Amino acid sequence: MEEKATHEKLKIEIEQGNFERAVILALELDLKPDEITDIKLKALWQMAANNRNRVGTKKLADDFEISKEKLKVFLEKKADEQRREGNERLLMPRYEHQSGKYLDFEEWMEKFFKFWSKV
Repeated sequence: MEEKATHEKLKIEIEQGNFERAVILALELDLKPDEITDIKLKALWQMAANNRNRVGTKKLADDFEISKEKLKVFLEKKADEQRREGNERLLMPRYEHQSGKYLDFEEWMEKFFKFWSKV
């Protein structure tokens, strides 16, 4: 039995960092488009920066109808914002199994957008 979406459930999902689920709840609650877009962008940032998941990031962008160009601008701005605020943990090099190298977030983004059509 599915539970009905509520603002409290939405708040909990956002607090717990479950942004993909929060998007679904926000849509069910018929929130304003800019509020939904904000949650979608949080989900995309999480998938890209936290998870470094190319396939997941592209799938979310496609599902959310966010273009490659808009996503690129958003990720670049968000990375700059994080750097200015001293939150560089997510931007540090991480091992990427596809290349066999440690890539910082900008290098990861470069590869991601370069091979966008193949993801």
